[in-house]
Amino acid sequence: PHMTRACCVLMLLLTFPAPLFSYPVARLIFRGNEHVQSPQLIEAITEEPDNPLAHDIANHSELLLATQHIEDRILKVYSGAGYLHAAIDSFQVGFVTPGDSTHGYQLTFFIRERLQYHIRTITFSGVTLFSTSDLMASMSTATGMVLDELVLKADIDRILTLYEQRGYPLAHMQLAAITPSYDSATHGGVLDIRSEEH
Repeated sequence: PHMTRACCVLMLLLTFPAPLFSYPVARLIFRGNEHVQSPQLIEAITEEPDNPLAHDIANHSELLLATQHIEDRILKVYSGAGYLHAAIDSFQVGFVTPGDSTHGYQLTFFIRERLQYHIRTITFSGVTLFSTSDLMASMSTATGMVLDELVLKADIDRILTLYEQRGYPLAHMQLAAITPSYDSATHGGVLDIRSEEH
């Protein structure tokens, strides 16, 4: 499927006329984004220092690179909202000439959101200094919740502070695995958080 999509992207870019001038990406359109609103996606795309919408595009390679950066940020938003298996099936390139702005490219992305991931179980590996109940009490992430990667990161940072207070400033903790389960209508599974106590 990845090879097929790559061929389609290549054909799309080859059939699109080579630009004679440099133009920016003037408009983004999203299809299939029922649970994540377009303004949220646009904010995530444009808030980084290397905002792909802030640069003029002079050739097909730059257009493909900008499109890839936009896709990466779209999927990052979905992953952070618990849509771990969201995908972008395809995109279309057009050209717009708005009457009140400069010419530019129009990129349309077709998104497949799939199911949101709910946490059924949280396990800890390599932890000896704290009990599971102590760690869970210090976390905002809990079973039954939708996985939010930013909240989970803050939880891990909070636990590392506890290690530091115990005299383990070099302790390391990370999300080691997300094991999905499909045995009910609610899509979810197990989070395994692994610790290295130095």
